[in-house]
Formats: sequence, C-alpha cells, structure tokens
Amino acid sequence: MGDNPLLIRSDLLLNKRNNFSTALRNNSYSSNGRSQRLKLKLRKRSQATFYLWVQNDGLSARSFKLQVTPPKKKIYKFKAIRITGGGANITGSIRRGVETGELAIDEQWLCRCQVRGKKRRGRHTLRFSAFATTDPSVRDVGQVQILAKDK
Repeated sequence: MGDNPLLIRSDLLLNKRNNFSTALRNNSYSSNGRSQRLKLKLRKRSQATFYLWVQNDGLSARSFKLQVTPPKKKIYKFKAIRITGGGANITGSIRRGVETGELAIDEQWLCRCQVRGKKRRGRHTLRFSAFATTDPSVRDVGQVQILAKDK
C-alpha cells in the first residue's frame, strides 16, 4: 500500500510555448488525459515544438517519473530534451520512464519535445504520464494529438 495521495500528488502540464502560467489545466489531475489535451498539426517535413512540466503538488518533497507511449515512427519523428538540470537528450529514456530527481513542494521540471512530420499522413496520440517513484498508482496523464498532412 502506498502513501497518502495528498503527499505525493504530481501535476503534468502541457503548452505549445515555454510559458508555465498559460499551460493547460494547472492543478487538474486526470488518470486518462482527456482533460489535458494538446493538438498539433504537421505538414510534410515541418516541425512543431511543445513543452511539458512535471510539478510537485504534494505536501512533501518527492522524486517523480515521466513516461510516454511509443511514437508512430512512420508518420513523424519524436525528440525530447530535458531543460531542467541541463539540456540533455532523453528521447530513448522517456519511453522507459525518466526520473525528475527530488522536487521540492511546487517545484517544476521542464522538458521540450519536438515532432517532425515525414512524407506520410495520419494521426496519432502521444500519452504522457507523470507519477511518483514510490507509488506509481497516483499519476497524472496528458495527451498530445498529432495530425500529419502531406500538403
């Protein structure tokens, strides 16, 4: 059995710009990601950038993990770069779950993600989930819907 959910609350926020104050649904927690949805439209060989934050909304300092569903490589290329703690490429490790390190109360961890369209068209949804390393059952989920067009 895990800790009290109020102690380990993680908050996942999405935005097209690097602006925390205008991010989608601050202090809104979703286990399926329907309330936190970001839509991106890609043209052939074009690029779109979005930002995501993991914020500690709990009552104590904790370490969190950020994880993403596998991208659809036929439609677009996906790249994730950690901004907090130095600009490191975390594209491979974000699928397995990348640790944010110890976050104090109301502290944020920032990541920049890029998607680049290929010649194919199609649609796909990336699901990001943030959860505590001590209790993965308490998680916050956000979605990024990607629509790729060939023109």
